[in-house]
Amino acid sequence: NDAELWHLYAVFCTFGKEDGVAAERRAVELDPQFADAWQILGSELAARGNVNEALAAIDRCLAISPLTADCRGEKARLYARLGQCSRMEEDLRKGLSSNPRAANIWHEDRAAALLALGRSDDTILEAFRQKWALYDADRRKKTEAYDRALLAIARGRLAEADVLLADGEKAIELDPNVQVHARYTWLRVKIALEMSRPKDAAKMAASFRERKDVWLGAGRSVLEIPMLRVMSQGDLVSPAELAKARDAWFARTLETDKSMPPIFFWMPAYADYVETPAEAAVAMRALPVYEESQIGKDVTIFASIGHILLLSGKPHEAIAPLAKAT
Repeated sequence: NDAELWHLYAVFCTFGKEDGVAAERRAVELDPQFADAWQILGSELAARGNVNEALAAIDRCLAISPLTADCRGEKARLYARLGQCSRMEEDLRKGLSSNPRAANIWHEDRAAALLALGRSDDTILEAFRQKWALYDADRRKKTEAYDRALLAIARGRLAEADVLLADGEKAIELDPNVQVHARYTWLRVKIALEMSRPKDAAKMAASFRERKDVWLGAGRSVLEIPMLRVMSQGDLVSPAELAKARDAWFARTLETDKSMPPIFFWMPAYADYVETPAEAAVAMRALPVYEESQIGKDVTIFASIGHILLLSGKPHEAIAPLAKAT
């Protein structure tokens, strides 16, 4: 009968699963004034498409704690799902005005809302500047170039975005975290592919793979196989070498990382970027046994399974996972 324990159980043990909703319902039943539990309940309900009930939960959070930016941010995301970008931006503005040091994701969401509303680059950059102001000089350099590049990409200015990212890579040169380097490299790789430069993309991917082992967290990087795929597109890796490396990475990851169900590693190893019936067949053979409760609210997995079944000539079997994804 401890509301906080039910809430912690929902967040750390069942987040994204049906049990998480039940646990948060129990938390707010025990303590109707528990704002954090109402927030997470709203988030969980929204992920399942229960938008009206989610809005009601978030409104309860705001009634209890009117100045909390997190509940404002959750409500703004619900408005985004409903296509109500003006209300999304308004809620984020209210939340951030009461708590300008709120999580940086709410500043990013506000920039996205302003972009959707057709506001100018200067207006969108001002939303980013409010986020950058929270950082020290070093972190700001690592972040600003990336955010500016995202805006340039959204506007279709890919060459400008690539220059910004190349400049930003100088700021992260000494950063020991593999994820910091990965997000820069992967975005530049995708730009090169979009601009029909597969060989340039392959060289960037190869350079990342050559250097990654000296960075912290390299063993857990899910970009290992996507980078190899890009190298294959640029003729730096043969299809046979790619298949061998993919199988080895999947087996090694399953052996060394028990933190998530195998299907979450199957996605980057086999499912992502499947485009042909032959690739779909390979992905289906490697599909691990899973329970739907393990997937929780990750609709991309259901979408990938449906996509692969469709390419495998099994449209009737594809309907159920695709329905879950929508």
